[in-house]
Amino acid sequence: MGRPQKKSDRDKPWMQRSQKRRVGNRQPRVRILLVCEDTKSSVYYFKRIQELLPSGVVFLCPRGTGRNTQSLINDVENVRQREERVIGTRFDQVWVLFDKDSFSDAQFDNAIRSGEAKGYRVAWSNECFELWYLLHFQEQSSSVGREKIYGGLEAHLGVNHYGKLKGEAGKSIHQRMAEDAEGRKHAIRRARKLDKEARGAFHGRNPVTKVYQLFEVLDSWITGN
Repeated sequence: MGRPQKKSDRDKPWMQRSQKRRVGNRQPRVRILLVCEDTKSSVYYFKRIQELLPSGVVFLCPRGTGRNTQSLINDVENVRQREERVIGTRFDQVWVLFDKDSFSDAQFDNAIRSGEAKGYRVAWSNECFELWYLLHFQEQSSSVGREKIYGGLEAHLGVNHYGKLKGEAGKSIHQRMAEDAEGRKHAIRRARKLDKEARGAFHGRNPVTKVYQLFEVLDSWITGN
């Protein structure tokens, strides 16, 4: 057995370095509220992500497709206060997830600016959330619409009519995407590159998805690194 540590040595620099090595550099667990405009693809996806994370990291609140982007932003504070009363503590981060979809350019841009002004982290996608899926498989540097994204996913996933698989019928696909840790590494890298190179108003930045920024926070908890 080694010699017992002297009390007088505990504050010495070499002991502090040793303790830091044992503890490691992993960040403390965060508590995240994720408010989604979607009720389909992204919800099934993030429900599976929740299951892969330690309990209490992500609290997922789908708000339904009947809202436009700005009304979603306006509702976030009510959701936050309600959920904090339930869990008895404050969230460290509040994220809002929505897509360009059919919303007007002004609605989309104003919602992003409004959300950021309120201190929320806005994980927006242009044109749709499925761009995040597509980036698991391939680069996508040119502007792309929903139908072309769906077509790309059909080829990569070996399915037909992806548009019909956004809900319950495609639940296994969204779970599969959530479990694709290797593909997610590529998606983070590709999405970060697209974001860095994008210019101009938010509505004109296609293709861009900010979902990668959320996984820069979450991925170490999923992988255990």
